[in-house]
Amino acid sequence: MAQSGNGPEPSKTRNQVRPMTGAGPGVMGDRRSANRARRPTSGKGGVPLVSWPTFLKQFFKIAGPYWTSERKKKAIFLTVALFVLTVLQVGVPVAINRWMRALFDALEAREMTQFAHLSGILLVIIFSNVAIVNFHLRVKRRLQIDWRDWLNERVWNGWMSGGKHYELAFIAGRHI
Repeated sequence: MAQSGNGPEPSKTRNQVRPMTGAGPGVMGDRRSANRARRPTSGKGGVPLVSWPTFLKQFFKIAGPYWTSERKKKAIFLTVALFVLTVLQVGVPVAINRWMRALFDALEAREMTQFAHLSGILLVIIFSNVAIVNFHLRVKRRLQIDWRDWLNERVWNGWMSGGKHYELAFIAGRHI
């Protein structure tokens, strides 16, 4: 078997890597051809399913009465607490970034006392993050459960008022 000076023949090499199918220029290439358009998100020509104003109007029509009901103090408190805890969750990565800047500044200046101080600050950041995430989850779940309880009570009272459940006996069909 005669070999040329360029190395072994491609068909007889072991562990030969095949190029990706559909890969074009670039690292991965665009697998879509120029004549193939991307699918719209809504399936209807790229038009959004619902506009933001319409969505917000429907949302506040359904969920809005919860914040004005007899449970409004609890609902407003939980909503504000959820907002504050969400902002605090965003603040944790900012604190970590600032801590890392101070750590690398201390390492560059070879200040070991500053390094020990920063280790304590990191523990405070970590424990704060655990507490914030825990409270955020508890408040979010409490708000969800309270809203579902309020909605269930509202639907139940609407259904039971006026004897609507007795009207089922006069409607043809199976009612289970």
